[in-house]
Amino acid sequence: MSSGRSPEQNALLAAFALACHLFPATSDDGTPIASFRHVALLAERKPWSLKQWDQLTTDEYRVFGRVIRKLPSSYTSADAVRVAFRAMLGDDSEHSVDLTDGLFALPSDGTTGHVLCYLPEPPLDYAGSIIRGYYTMGKRPRALEFAGPGHYTTRVAYLGKDLGRAAVGLTFPSAPDFEEAPGHDALPHIVTVPETPELSFSKKEILEVAELLSRPERKAGTKYIRRTVKKFLKKLRCPSGKVKALELMNGSFQILNAPTGSGKTVLVRVLAALMAKRDLRLGIVVPDVKATLKMKRDIGSDLDWLYQLKELPEPKTCAALMSPAKRHERALEYGALMKDTPIEQWDGKNLEDLAEVGYACAQKAYMTVQDPFPAGEENCLTLSKPGESGTYACPFIPVCDKFRPLYEATRASVIITNHMNFVEGTLRTGVVFDGDSFQDKPRGTRGASVFEAMARMCHLLVVDEVDALQLSAIKGCAKEAVLASLMKKSLLDVVDDDRRNLPPHLRELLTNPLSHARLTAENLLLWLANKQLILNPPALSKARDDKDDAYRDNKGWRTATSRDREIINYLFPDDHDVDEPIPDELFTLLNQLMPGKDSDEDQPVELLPMPEGADWERLTDQLYDLVSPRGRHNLLPVKQAMHQSIEETVTEDTVRARLVNLITVRAILLELGQALSLLREQAQKVQDHDSAAARDILAMTYRSTVSKLYPTGMLGRDIHGYQVTGIGDDSKPTAELRESATIGDPHTFISELGRLTSLMEAGVRRPVLGLSATAFFPHASGEHVHAPVAWWMPDVKESIRANRLPVTNSDVPGGEGIQIAGLYDEHKLSALREMGQAIYEQQLRGRLDWLARNDQDRARCILQVNGYKQGLYLAIGMAQAEGMTHRVCVLLRREDLAEYRNILPKGVRAIVAEELEDFHEFGDILIAPMARIARGLNIVVETRSAISDVYLCVRPVLSIEDPAWMHGSVNACGQRAARSFSGDDPYEAIEHARTASREHLVKILRSPTRFSSMHQDLQMELISSMLVELIQLAGRARRGDTDMDLFVVDQAALGTKYTTGLAEVIRLIYDAWSPEEREMMNRLYGRAIIEFLRYAEVSHSFS
Repeated sequence: MSSGRSPEQNALLAAFALACHLFPATSDDGTPIASFRHVALLAERKPWSLKQWDQLTTDEYRVFGRVIRKLPSSYTSADAVRVAFRAMLGDDSEHSVDLTDGLFALPSDGTTGHVLCYLPEPPLDYAGSIIRGYYTMGKRPRALEFAGPGHYTTRVAYLGKDLGRAAVGLTFPSAPDFEEAPGHDALPHIVTVPETPELSFSKKEILEVAELLSRPERKAGTKYIRRTVKKFLKKLRCPSGKVKALELMNGSFQILNAPTGSGKTVLVRVLAALMAKRDLRLGIVVPDVKATLKMKRDIGSDLDWLYQLKELPEPKTCAALMSPAKRHERALEYGALMKDTPIEQWDGKNLEDLAEVGYACAQKAYMTVQDPFPAGEENCLTLSKPGESGTYACPFIPVCDKFRPLYEATRASVIITNHMNFVEGTLRTGVVFDGDSFQDKPRGTRGASVFEAMARMCHLLVVDEVDALQLSAIKGCAKEAVLASLMKKSLLDVVDDDRRNLPPHLRELLTNPLSHARLTAENLLLWLANKQLILNPPALSKARDDKDDAYRDNKGWRTATSRDREIINYLFPDDHDVDEPIPDELFTLLNQLMPGKDSDEDQPVELLPMPEGADWERLTDQLYDLVSPRGRHNLLPVKQAMHQSIEETVTEDTVRARLVNLITVRAILLELGQALSLLREQAQKVQDHDSAAARDILAMTYRSTVSKLYPTGMLGRDIHGYQVTGIGDDSKPTAELRESATIGDPHTFISELGRLTSLMEAGVRRPVLGLSATAFFPHASGEHVHAPVAWWMPDVKESIRANRLPVTNSDVPGGEGIQIAGLYDEHKLSALREMGQAIYEQQLRGRLDWLARNDQDRARCILQVNGYKQGLYLAIGMAQAEGMTHRVCVLLRREDLAEYRNILPKGVRAIVAEELEDFHEFGDILIAPMARIARGLNIVVETRSAISDVYLCVRPVLSIEDPAWMHGSVNACGQRAARSFSGDDPYEAIEHARTASREHLVKILRSPTRFSSMHQDLQMELISSMLVELIQLAGRARRGDTDMDLFVVDQAALGTKYTTGLAEVIRLIYDAWSPEEREMMNRLYGRAIIEFLRYAEVSHSFS
């Protein structure tokens, strides 16, 4: 490293050297060269676009990960790289310095596409050496020091009316074992285990261990393990045929796809035991905390059993690594389930789960005010010493149950965590990595992620429901922040405070974008609060009475371009059909009116001639005056002038006023979005400055692990949505302007889990095994994982049947079936009551009685709805049915129980999520939302599903307006475009993908929201995701090799209009699959997908 260069500049030179190594080329005289395009490609962080990505050496992977991690995302265009490099060369002035040390130069012949490399060592070695210094532990934030004996104060808290907001004093007394503060040796110590080139598990080994775990003398009900695993392996297939071994390559992400209930979880138990026998460490990622605790119980019991059998030389443990923030809440939930049972009568499972999540705070005994902090928000890391500016960690952390799981994980053979903690969790205490020390004392690191810890500690990572993990990653890319507030500091205020503590050269980077973003956000909030603008006014056309254009007020989310359809329909009157997509030329005309460069365009476009009528040039000037006020308060004058500019085109005063509002808000939001994107981009340049201010700015401007590692999605820019709250409350100023920004590339984050993701976060590669029943499903933008399906279990049994089951209103003989989806909310609840009564009288009563006579253990059913309140009203109607003899349970949120208890009918039992798996003990009919039951729900009697039938009572939501869905859809479109690109140039592939992503975003924003009117590509995505949900939902009743019936009840999914549309979309999906995709779909889903094709009357070649 050179002291004269910034970290960003060193990363740029390292990237030139790495590009020179990966893409070897020379100038005419034989000098090695590095292309600006290739450096921009590296900054994209899309390694799968490189043809040689699977064949790099260990050193190449390590250097690649280090360079890419430090290379700013602002260098994703060749022009940006060229400008940055030219700045390093200096100028012709006397004091100019060439910051490349003469090792890089521009060609003298004027060629501008590359630099000449005069390196003193091989390019890879140079890249590694120049970047190596940024990867010492000393460059990472130091963990807090522990408090010692003496007087401290807590962070400020509200202490009641008398004391108000104040800090609480506390004194830690000295003791024989506490005469001074603990050092960092008391922190958890994490050792990075070596990489393994390959992990291979033969069928013979797996079955031998399964046999051990299934020994008859074991009194743990595990006899099924060997039988299940043997059957699973017998059916398992791979591209070469039958599976002889599971071979997991280092850095690879390999998917094992098998139907729900086939034995994937049992296989993981056996692999955990086999890994322990080999003295290797395994990391397991499961969907939620409940699954985490169950897996820990099962595997912990297995490891104890193997030790009893002397199959292990020493005891091995299993740890559940959970976020400490929610553990108290979980403890209350478990306690509430057993509130009527004396604790001495609790079974071992409930006691063990409560012990895992429960804890108490020892600090409270030493505080001058008792219980100033809510449970879960204890004062663990915010102790202060009077007269000092720093903060200290609680000295009880090393022995505190709140942080015990992390300490246990550092010693465990098997570590289990849940999806959200894996993607977003951090190790709050700080940890000591690989014996790191300073002045011969352990030195802890702060801010490490759960992902980094598991990647370092585990030889193998197994991810259950990997497609659900990808959905979590997509949702995690949506960051919400308060941009302006009338009552408290906003995000931008806090960033500005921290900016003032940076050195001048870093302050300069942030000043302009931050100041402009603050000014724009605060002005917009004030204009909204003063009712001079409305963020989401009513629609301007007759469509305002349509259910798809219901009244929108300031509480709704708004993107800068989400109201373009309405603006264009009135600003450019023509024969355009309001139900058709907006023509490209009208969209271009609207963009031409906006001040500054449109964020969708990298290159200048040829301006189209504006139509006759309005004074368009004047209108653009007025919008420019608005977003660049130069100290003037000019909203009202600008709005008045805009009226004059467009009055010839829009003559009606009311319509014109609303149109002026829409155009004004669009221009402001575009300007705000560009300022925020630039601010986030510039903020990443302070990441190597080790100061509290720099860390706070990074924490404020990026939240998710995905956006931190992969800041540039396939679109090439962020998507911003805005919302204002507190408008209309005149009693106190509570208005806030909020932003929801979708940032990052979640699909690459998942597909590169074992390779680049792990390299950037932990410095190592790991084999990753992804498990799912639906991880391969082309056109399902959120669920389809871009990784090879290495193993699969064919779904050949005809165990799923899809049936149409309309139920009619008994008061209307011969009437149509009852419809739920698509109704106004005020009509939907009464329709649900009608359906509840009708479905029991016309179907459930006789069906459940028949099931009870033929298979008593499975005489139960699930009724699907789209929300908890919908389920409640369906249950209310069912309770009114004649001859009700069955036990009805409705799933509710715990926090809603008190509110709904008064309207819950007699004979209907409300249950919460923690009771679901025990439903078969007290219920016959379960009513629950799709999102809560589609995955991970195991209601079984022994090993067989206790559910026979599933009823689709409300058509699943098919919406393109959710910001997370929009981001996943746009990013997935770019992934498909890049991965299918036929050319050889990876830079062109990414450019092609970016164009496809932008066109897809425009398609979404311009599309009608009604399903029947939206673009076919969007219909295919929504229906593909719906099919994934239905396959998962059907799996609830197929556990243990059982049959199931799926009944479609909602007339919205059965009516002629919808059925024709559904059949046509499924046909389009089938036709869009490539021959290879069809073959894989047939292999993976077999009878399940055939049944859905048959239901939609689609001809197919599957067998």
